[in-house]
Amino acid sequence: MPRVSVVVLNWNGLADTLACVDSVLENDHKDLHVVLIDNASDGDEWSRLQSEFESEVRVTVIRNEENLGFAGGCNTGIRFSLESGADYILILNNDTLVDRDFLSKLLRSAEVNAADIVGPRIVRDDDLQSVWWVPSQINYYYPALSRELSADVSQEVNNLVGCCMLVSKRVFESVGLFDEYYFIYGEESDFNLRAVRSGFKLFYCAESMIRHKVSKSWGVEFHPNIGYYKMRNRIYLARKNFSARHMSIHWVYLVHYFVLRVGGALRRGNVEYAKAVVQGVRDAFRKGSGGRRAALGSSGGTG
Repeated sequence: MPRVSVVVLNWNGLADTLACVDSVLENDHKDLHVVLIDNASDGDEWSRLQSEFESEVRVTVIRNEENLGFAGGCNTGIRFSLESGADYILILNNDTLVDRDFLSKLLRSAEVNAADIVGPRIVRDDDLQSVWWVPSQINYYYPALSRELSADVSQEVNNLVGCCMLVSKRVFESVGLFDEYYFIYGEESDFNLRAVRSGFKLFYCAESMIRHKVSKSWGVEFHPNIGYYKMRNRIYLARKNFSARHMSIHWVYLVHYFVLRVGGALRRGNVEYAKAVVQGVRDAFRKGSGGRRAALGSSGGTG
């Protein structure tokens, strides 16, 4: 039976995190261990997590002394998991609830389909008939040409969402961990790209299901920090991974995205969001954080 380490990241989301971990511990796959990372939460969340799981041998609670974002926070758990001998590492958002058999179905899918990274069906917690994330074959160079796939069919894909992904240890050992410069948003796309280029197989398993409560990190879609990181990281990902020829194509998409984000924000009167997007462009070229890290936190991945 493969040993699975479940990495859950908490940042000021105690209630969600407790519910998530409880649902994982009820899973029918017995050889699992939860690595719960507190990403420098405010108040007494760290001590409350310690107290809650003090007698639970299947849970290890680790605290980061500063907020390392989704990428850095998860990397703390991934390193611990690899050192502890995990065969697979499951990255799981703390604002999710999992079905009792979701993990055994993911493992079975990995074995049957010779897949190295597997992701489940993800539905909205407030509407189980509504699929939160739809699998696709992404055209990384020009995303408008990406092809959306059926969420009802298990199939090979070229990307999976960081909200929930089961990763063989071989992938991390080969391509490395998440790039911590992203902080939040885009780190899983970068990781997917590196995995595919190294010959690893990504697979979507429609039979396995989890429920997602949707983003709790900032509470609103048009928070300036979201605009900043999504803009900055799109440019960074492209400059890091694409050839000059592909960048010439991708710039058309990036300019289009910039105009939509800034124009839409100004029409809504959200000047701070528009300024954050512009700052994201500047920082992408000088590889700076613009002071944003100190002003925000991250409890989860792309959600």
